[in-house]
Amino acid sequence: MKRLRHPIRAIRERFGTAGLVVAIFALVLALTGGAYAASGGLTGKQKKEVKSIAKSFQGTGPAGAQGPAGAKGDTGAAGANGKDGTNGTNGATGPTGKTGATGASGSTGATGPTGATGATGFSGFTATLPPGQTETGTFAALGRPPVENESGELIPGGANAAMTFPIPLPAPITNPENIKKIEVGDPVPPECNGGTAAEPKAKPGYLCIYNSTFSQSPLGTVVSPAGAVLKVGVSGAWMLANSESRFAGSFAVTACGGAEFPCP
Repeated sequence: MKRLRHPIRAIRERFGTAGLVVAIFALVLALTGGAYAASGGLTGKQKKEVKSIAKSFQGTGPAGAQGPAGAKGDTGAAGANGKDGTNGTNGATGPTGKTGATGASGSTGATGPTGATGATGFSGFTATLPPGQTETGTFAALGRPPVENESGELIPGGANAAMTFPIPLPAPITNPENIKKIEVGDPVPPECNGGTAAEPKAKPGYLCIYNSTFSQSPLGTVVSPAGAVLKVGVSGAWMLANSESRFAGSFAVTACGGAEFPCP
């Protein structure tokens, strides 16, 4: 029966007496965590052997219980503020856009119609009719037969018609040629400026008398209001006719004077 060798002897036979001592010493150091530090006095070959032996015997033991937490360290001092950074440069201004074209002007609206000019009126009270101005009126006459008064005197019959000028003329019309009578159907003389019984007219310095269409007899004789004188006063005139006369009509008289409206 083969006899077993003692373990220590086997190790000694492999490394020798000196190697055994070194191996045991290296093993102790490896187990205590100082194998690497103990290698400072060994040869290069011995260092390798120690490391090899230490690795072969090194094992991982069970984890130890967790140690108590260490005390909290002091808060470190605040670091110094960093320097302010420099301001960035302003960006370049972009180019200005082009101006758009001007739109076309709208068309001008049509001009509104001009209002009608009002008729020129008289400027309030005036002492006499201004030159170039015309005033008009109407008249009527009904003939009567002769009659006796209380004294037995015979009063001749006839027809009388008054023409009154509301505004006196600047001067009486003394020339009989300036008194124009227009019977129904007769042509209108140029001095009467194309007037009619419905719209009597007269040029400056003339009195135009128009017989109406319903008259039954010719117009009478035109005399002064002051008497049987063939002239027209500044405030009016009379028209005399016989007892059988019956007539009515209209008149127009226009004042004259000055360079603009000279009297005829």
